[in-house]
Amino acid sequence: MTAIIEEPKTTSLYYREGSSDKEYHVRLEPQGEGFVVNIAYGRRGSTLSTGTKTSAPVYYDAALMIFEKLVREKKAKGYTEGAEGTPYQHSDKANEVSGLMPQLLNGIDEAEVARLTSNPSWAMQEKKDGRRMLLRKTGSVIEGINKKGLVVAVPEPIVQTARALKGDFILDGETIGDRLHAFDLLSRNGTDLREHPCRITLIDGDTIERKNLNRQMFEAGQIGKNKAQALASKFGCHALSEWFARGKLRHYRTDWLLCLVDNHRTRLEAIETCDEHGCQAIFAANELHSAEAYYYRRAWKGSARDPRVYYPEINTDRSGDPRAASIGCTGEVQETNRQLVSANLMAAALAEHLFVLWHLKAPRMDRETVERLPHKLVANLSRLETYTLKGASHD
Repeated sequence: MTAIIEEPKTTSLYYREGSSDKEYHVRLEPQGEGFVVNIAYGRRGSTLSTGTKTSAPVYYDAALMIFEKLVREKKAKGYTEGAEGTPYQHSDKANEVSGLMPQLLNGIDEAEVARLTSNPSWAMQEKKDGRRMLLRKTGSVIEGINKKGLVVAVPEPIVQTARALKGDFILDGETIGDRLHAFDLLSRNGTDLREHPCRITLIDGDTIERKNLNRQMFEAGQIGKNKAQALASKFGCHALSEWFARGKLRHYRTDWLLCLVDNHRTRLEAIETCDEHGCQAIFAANELHSAEAYYYRRAWKGSARDPRVYYPEINTDRSGDPRAASIGCTGEVQETNRQLVSANLMAAALAEHLFVLWHLKAPRMDRETVERLPHKLVANLSRLETYTLKGASHD
């Protein structure tokens, strides 16, 4: 147990911006049988105005809460301790409309709070109790933008730090004193990241063969071309004409890996990529007339939902690795492991179903509903099995 020492407190705060030079003093002091919080404020060097934040004496802990809240609020507005105060960079565009409006908080009811806090797809972010500010850097020009979308002055330490960063950008965050706590990057080098479409990168080191034409989206004139390049040119996405390997690309927590591969080596590296970067993956595979798809996320590592647990051969089997032998799903592998077109299509459909469930639907569901979602689907010509998070298998 920590005891509160009932002693007087005094804090002096200062603010400088352009021609403005102000001071603000807060005192917590005893009066009668309780404590009061008194203030003095005005232009530095002038006769200060005075007032109180307590109309009558209160208990010490109540006065301390008022005192600390007042100091926090003033610091959030740019006041700092020390006679010099933190200088602010004045802007000729102060109070002009910036053309940007920050996304303000949306109110939700208690039921929605319970749903979001119990959903593993959502995370919480600490509120610093500061002043909302967008920070826009264009060349050497640094501007602050308040919650009304108006240009405001920026503490000089923030300006200097922003100038040291490369490129143009717009950050969203909140300031406390001379520090900006950023929580979102809205724009970078002229690209609006809020509306930037998801980047799809196709990765495949295989080339198109004639036997691909009956079940994959290629044309005869593309035979001999790289598969990833051919599809990327058709659908307007990016391509990497190499076999997938861990560490070859920069990955982020928001990435999704859709792995339509035929060897355990590549599956293992995709799983390990999820473990390292926190991204998520869906795997699809098929045999002659059966197909399956399964979903994986880092939180499941080592559990019964980890593919390395229910398919332990993933950890050791290196057969069919296209990087070791230049074969793909349509070369020697296809000759020794015949597959029906319907099985290929079924594997793709199962993977798409899991992607819709986990990427689009699960973030909007409560924990109880998420627990009933399938993480693995297995099908053949006459049967479909679903494996839920609770471990049940259903026909």
